[in-house]
Amino acid sequence: MPQKLKFLEPKGTAPLSSPQYSPYSPPYSARFRHSIHQIPTPGEEAIRPKRYEPWIINLWVVGGVTGVMFALAVTLEIMLYFSNRDNGFYVPPNNPFKFASTQFLSSFFPTLLVAPLAFYWTVADSMVRWYQPYIILSGGNASATNSILLDYVSRLMILWTAFKHRHWLIYASTLLSSIVVFLQPLAGSVFTVKQVPHSVPVNATSIRQIGLLWDLPQLYAYVSSSGYADAAVYNNLTDPPFVHGGWTAAEFAWSSYEVINATLTVNTTGVETSVNCMPATSVSLDSPSSGLSTLTASMDGCSGPTAVSFNASNASNQYGSVNASACVSSGEALDINFQPIMFWWYYPYQPSPLTAAVFCHPTMEFHNIQAVRDLNDGSLQSVQILSPYSGSDNVTGAPLYGRPWNGVVFDPSDDAIVNARATSIGTGIPGTVFRYGIQLNDGVVSLFQGANGGFANVTTGIYTQHLALAAKATYFIKEPTTVPGQLTSFVSRLFIESFASHTLVAFLLAIGFIGLWLHWMHARARSQLHLTAPPGSIAATAALTSRSGFGELLVPYDDEKRMEEKLTGLRFGIDDRTGAIVAVESDIALDYQLHGQIPEGITLLGRHSPPMSGEMGIGLTPSTSPMYGSFRKAQEAT
Repeated sequence: MPQKLKFLEPKGTAPLSSPQYSPYSPPYSARFRHSIHQIPTPGEEAIRPKRYEPWIINLWVVGGVTGVMFALAVTLEIMLYFSNRDNGFYVPPNNPFKFASTQFLSSFFPTLLVAPLAFYWTVADSMVRWYQPYIILSGGNASATNSILLDYVSRLMILWTAFKHRHWLIYASTLLSSIVVFLQPLAGSVFTVKQVPHSVPVNATSIRQIGLLWDLPQLYAYVSSSGYADAAVYNNLTDPPFVHGGWTAAEFAWSSYEVINATLTVNTTGVETSVNCMPATSVSLDSPSSGLSTLTASMDGCSGPTAVSFNASNASNQYGSVNASACVSSGEALDINFQPIMFWWYYPYQPSPLTAAVFCHPTMEFHNIQAVRDLNDGSLQSVQILSPYSGSDNVTGAPLYGRPWNGVVFDPSDDAIVNARATSIGTGIPGTVFRYGIQLNDGVVSLFQGANGGFANVTTGIYTQHLALAAKATYFIKEPTTVPGQLTSFVSRLFIESFASHTLVAFLLAIGFIGLWLHWMHARARSQLHLTAPPGSIAATAALTSRSGFGELLVPYDDEKRMEEKLTGLRFGIDDRTGAIVAVESDIALDYQLHGQIPEGITLLGRHSPPMSGEMGIGLTPSTSPMYGSFRKAQEAT
């Protein structure tokens, strides 16, 4: 416990050279008088209040805030990992907050989360700046400019002032409080809502399985597909549902709830149709002056030519299809329904008629496929082969054995209506090809001359669509089963931006580490400082200086420069016994006073006036007096 002061009544005036007037423990200065010796000793004559320690910069609080920042950084990195892995996070289809947009909410709440952290470090910085003059005073032997005149309130000059006085903790704290302002814009940029394709597993219903249509000879499937192919040319239609090019997939559906902009992926079975169309190697026309004209076409690989007769006077443009029995493999007996086909065209062009012929030999293969269907229009987006189909049924087995009907030429029927359908189909496909040529910019003549790949290329596309659409009804029968599927839809997903999150994590870790180190150092620096009230109020400042005496040198209207001039030559510190701010004359100023050589700058501050007899003083020597202990320690250190 500090030694108790003894108040003595001096007998006469001691000489200025006496140890009683040491520059480090004078009873008063030549320029002012103090009354610190009249302050009761705390803990003996009065209860010593508990040391004031702001909770905001308590190491436990700083450590807790730092721990929260570290935890937030780790959590953010974990969330970024799951965001990248899971294609974002779920966002409710209907925003529960009707008053605000999803984008606003995704930026507001992260900002709200880091705002307390930014506010905390700003407040902690203000506490560090509040304490700095008192920490300097606790070290003793401080000049006025480095202690009681120190201004760390104006934020515009803090960095310069801290750098000038080499107050590195203040410098670091100010930089830290400046950096924390970036936490909020970074946090507001971390989350973003995007419309992206997202896949979830679902149970789909496979409506059809491979099997032969029981009323196939009625030709319903072929007459309808022929009509669709014709309409597609006229109206520029795309492939119908579950048909994609030459692929036909078993129908499947998913109707749990309506989804916009979604696709359904299912592993199912499919058939790939290839028409294998090639232009005839030679085409000749025999047109007698009267009677029927004969178009004869030959094809490499066929045992003979294929001929068709027609009456050129019956119509200006003529076309049709006929089975090419000469192109059947030697020794193979094929029903007319399975034989290769020859499509032919006749156009009475001048100076000589134009003719063309295309041979097609359809085939089909069955596979296990992965089909992707657009749920908006039912179209088949893509088909991927998984494995060959190995099922047992009446399409890949007897009676078809995997052979497709040519879908154009059929066995004669006893039913006249069926025969009419067959005639319509037989002329419908080549007629669609012919009308496609008419719609070309250069007309159908350009098709005869080989434009756009000639008749072979156009026939391949139209004939393929015809057979692929017919296959959906011909080679698949209804047999519902449940199959696993994957629903992919464009939904709103919450993503974490990599750059913004990594930058925010770096800021959180850096601010946490620097802040923890800074306040640990600051706690050590203020450990010897015993303040009993917050240092920010006027009353607290008055309590520390009311008995110090140097306030007599100042007047209320002194500006900063005037105060600095008046306090020149004084050294300041904190009394170990009472905690009051004390001032003593520096060695140079006291030397001027002892020899009567007061410089011009000091004559303005007051005049030398030795103590009068009977005034109260302090009768303790510098070696034993607890007053001005900080000065004594500072001098011993130097």
